[in-house]
Amino acid sequence: LYPNKKARENALRIILVVVRFVYNHFLAKRKEQYEQTRKSSNYYEQAKELTAMKKTEAYSWLKEINSQTLQHALRHLETAYVNFFKGRASLAPFGNRLCKLLQGESQIPTFPLKETWGQLCCSPAF
Repeated sequence: LYPNKKARENALRIILVVVRFVYNHFLAKRKEQYEQTRKSSNYYEQAKELTAMKKTEAYSWLKEINSQTLQHALRHLETAYVNFFKGRASLAPFGNRLCKLLQGESQIPTFPLKETWGQLCCSPAF
C-alpha cells in the first residue's frame, strides 16, 4: 500500500519540522560558542554531537528521521557559516528558511513516518 497524498504531505511536513529543529539547534550552539570563545564547532563535531543526541531519551524522536537528512541540515549550516566568514553571505538565519532550501533536495526520504508525529505538524511556522 502506498500512502495517499495527505499522508505524504504530513510525512514531509514532519521531516521539515525536524530538519528545521536540528538546523536551529546547532545554529544557536554555534552562535553561543562563537560569542564566548570566538571559535565554533565544525560539521564533523556537530555530526558527532547529533549522533550522541539521538541516543538520549530526550531526543530519541530524532531517530525517526533518516540520518542522512539530518546530516544534510548540518551541511547546509556549515555552508552558511563558511560563506559568512569568507564574506560571501550574511549571518546564517534562524527560522523556516531552510525548508525553502530543501525543496527539490534528494536527501528527503520518501517513506511514511509513524502517526505519533502528528503533533509536530501543528507548528505555526508552516
